[in-house]
Amino acid sequence: MSDVNTLLVKICFKCKCELPATREHFHVNARGKYGLQSRCKKCTNEKLRAAYKPHPNQRETKTVATCKFCGKQFETYHLSIERGKKFCSKDCGYKASITVTEKCCEICGKVFAFAKRRISRQRFCSYDCFVAHKLLKQVPIECLTCGKDFTVIPSRAKKAKYCSVECQQVITIPAMRAANPIKYNSVFVNCQLCGKKYLVNKARLKRTRFCSHSCLSLYNRATNPTISKVERRLGEAMAEKGFTFEAQAVLCSVTVADFFFREIGLVIFVDGDYWHGSTFPEQENRDRRINARLAESGYMVKRFWEREINDNIEAVLLTLEEAVEDLCFPSPVLF
Repeated sequence: MSDVNTLLVKICFKCKCELPATREHFHVNARGKYGLQSRCKKCTNEKLRAAYKPHPNQRETKTVATCKFCGKQFETYHLSIERGKKFCSKDCGYKASITVTEKCCEICGKVFAFAKRRISRQRFCSYDCFVAHKLLKQVPIECLTCGKDFTVIPSRAKKAKYCSVECQQVITIPAMRAANPIKYNSVFVNCQLCGKKYLVNKARLKRTRFCSHSCLSLYNRATNPTISKVERRLGEAMAEKGFTFEAQAVLCSVTVADFFFREIGLVIFVDGDYWHGSTFPEQENRDRRINARLAESGYMVKRFWEREINDNIEAVLLTLEEAVEDLCFPSPVLF
């Protein structure tokens, strides 16, 4: 809102007084003349006071109450007493909350101390006594499946029918399958990645293809790979040398190899200096586990750092040539 011109004069609609058209004399109203209300502040406040009608149970009527801690009489509102006000001040309320009293346990008869404010709720000296109190009130019920007797608390006596989850499933699962056979019938399906059989409901048969989230992740990495510049450079260099390999191959259902020589079983990984370095020790441990798993399956693993490929790619290719020759033409074993 633009600033009001202090030279303008506005007449109050109620008292007919001529007052400067400023916010000191009128409340703001965007729809009014000069952006101000038609009544002055004095008339507006009188109108609000006349229209205010308090609730009879609210704070207009006061009464005299007695403090539960110090016994002093004090004035307070009826609504406060209805809401549970018991003390004349916060100090009395705090002192009453920390005041200790003694009581006899209803189960073991032991005398124990507790805060006085909990005198209406505290009945037992420990949780063990509370559990014993619950056990004394338990109701015996016969299981509908196995006929075994078991006990429950009185509040669950009407709903409890079975002594265990296994007994409940014996009755409920066949009934659910009979009511909705498509939803509750399950079959075994082979995982498209690892070939493992897993159980799945017929309702999800058309939507599931993998046994676990890890198999799904490996499949997505293999079909939609994110190839870095270093991997692309090494792949182009190996293709120029005449190597036959596969890029982004899934091995042992645990990892996706950057390059894989299927005929000789050679696996190549290109490790980034940041993600596979000492910054992330968890990644180093994961690489060791993958190397051990591939070695158990009979593969030979070679890992090259990003800096080795960028600085001297010829040395990397020479190392690969030596590894391929060793796998193609192994040295004879001398006895």
